[in-house]
Amino acid sequence: MPDWEEHHHCRVCGNVCGADTKVCSPACQAKRDEQLRQKRNLQMVMYAAIAVLILVLAINLSHG
Repeated sequence: MPDWEEHHHCRVCGNVCGADTKVCSPACQAKRDEQLRQKRNLQMVMYAAIAVLILVLAINLSHG
């Protein structure tokens, strides 16, 4: 087996980066931050939709 240095690949573009980093550049870090922000926003929308659905179902069951 070859002796390779420990390394990671950038989570955005796939380029090789150091063992202690997850992205290779500030540009990729900015892209990653935006991706994480969008993911959090989508999760919040989904949680809100589920809460509204449960509330509507609870109201319908109490009136039925």
